[in-house]
Amino acid sequence: RRLGETVVGMLARLTFVVALLAAITALGTRLSDLSASTLLSYGAWLSFGEHAFALDFVVDAPALGFATLAVGICGTVAGFSFRYLHREPGFHRYFVQLAMFTLGMLLVSIAGSIEVLVAGWELLGLSSVLLVAFFHERPAPVDNALRVLGVYRVGDAAMLSAAVLLHHWAGSGSLSLLFSASTVALTPGQALSISLLILVAVAGKSALLPFSGWLPRAMEGP
Repeated sequence: RRLGETVVGMLARLTFVVALLAAITALGTRLSDLSASTLLSYGAWLSFGEHAFALDFVVDAPALGFATLAVGICGTVAGFSFRYLHREPGFHRYFVQLAMFTLGMLLVSIAGSIEVLVAGWELLGLSSVLLVAFFHERPAPVDNALRVLGVYRVGDAAMLSAAVLLHHWAGSGSLSLLFSASTVALTPGQALSISLLILVAVAGKSALLPFSGWLPRAMEGP
């Protein structure tokens, strides 16, 4: 049986409050030493031959700060949406998609490997497109969502290319290879190429020029 709106609202509030408190607590432990960074490695998604796709997370002040901001904003949106979407047929669907979006934001925030970054990136893209097409009983939101998806695919191709090149040139998907000044795994030209591909991906998903045309269309979503 479907949960009632009140129960869904309580679960959403509780989840976001717990996540926000956890993020604030973790960030507080880093404020005494902003340069401290911890790599949490949980093995590999999969491996074959000499290649492995690592499940790594980086815990430092910038990552935790961005994660805290993301959870805080998404939690505020959830609280508003509970009233805004009252008695809307897609009420339950909305909160599932919002949870997907928040999870994607958190994965992007604390990604330690480009595989984790791509996973969060795709969750963000999928949930965003579904939210734009939320009122799918009308043709306009669906058409707008398909246009958003088209732009996202360009950015996704750039992100995937960056992941492939990082593995090909460095033999690893660790993001520290891009951002560490002491790394010798990549030449300056290789690091620049990968970074520019990531920049193209970010520009597409952030609606920066020349990819900004999709942003007004997204306003039809909740």
